[in-house]
Amino acid sequence: MPQASSRRAGWLALAGLAVAPFWWSGHGPRGAAAVPPSPPVASETIVVDLLDGSSAAHLRAVGQRVGMELAWLDPRAEDEALAIGTSSEPARTVALLRADPRVEAVESVIELTALGYPDDPLYERQWNLRAMDAPAGWALTPRGRGIVVAVIDTGVAQVEDLAGTQVLEGAS
Repeated sequence: MPQASSRRAGWLALAGLAVAPFWWSGHGPRGAAAVPPSPPVASETIVVDLLDGSSAAHLRAVGQRVGMELAWLDPRAEDEALAIGTSSEPARTVALLRADPRVEAVESVIELTALGYPDDPLYERQWNLRAMDAPAGWALTPRGRGIVVAVIDTGVAQVEDLAGTQVLEGAS
């Protein structure tokens, strides 16, 4: 996989795995009742991957065409032409952006809701949940009201095909 494509995929994955709220039910990891699932909801936030080398003028023109203000996802992502914006009509805006020849890829950020406590038969081996004191957090706020959980998993491994790739501190 070319280096630029790897970086672009990493940025899109990072942007797509935005902060998601979780509502937990019951009082423990074993035998707890599940919360009825809610379908994934497309948010108003949209991530756009313009053609590499796109200028700020291209960014403004694409945004104006679909009626939204776009901004570079991060100043260090400008060379990859990754931008973010919001739309009150995300499905329509994503469709318009996909039809634009200046756009390589576009995704609406998806928010997910947890179904309940883990019922994984290997739960006891998941030391990381105990290390972050997750069970105490679940017991403290069993329905998760007011709690925001960040998904911390970039999937970035410093392997040979990513040599020279800059991994952003706190962002990837």
